[in-house]
Amino acid sequence: MRILAASALLLLTGIGTAAAQPAGPYVAGQVGTSAGDGGAALMTGAAVGYMSPKRLAFELEITISPSLDFDPPPISILAIFPPPTFESQGRMIWFQSNAIATLVDAGKLSVAVVAGGGAANLHREITYT
Repeated sequence: MRILAASALLLLTGIGTAAAQPAGPYVAGQVGTSAGDGGAALMTGAAVGYMSPKRLAFELEITISPSLDFDPPPISILAIFPPPTFESQGRMIWFQSNAIATLVDAGKLSVAVVAGGGAANLHREITYT
């Protein structure tokens, strides 16, 4: 569930980056937070792209969350006293490519459609003490 929430947050933060740009190459950045069961984590990202004069843009984006907190694994060991503790943390790197089409451009208001796809690399460490 946490990964789904982080994915939805990344998708929503990246939608408006290209739609607000004039024709030509552009660079965009973003800073945000992920919310989930394990706690909030800082997320930063950058995108480069090109907006054509016909208001169609192509963009490559990378987003990194260097420290994610995960819930400990659901393991119960009753035979050991004191019971062991588990810590679970990790990081996520997300690569995405987008195609953005501006439908309406009325001054400061722009309506755009975004389609894209990508891949995420999730690294998780579990520490037993």
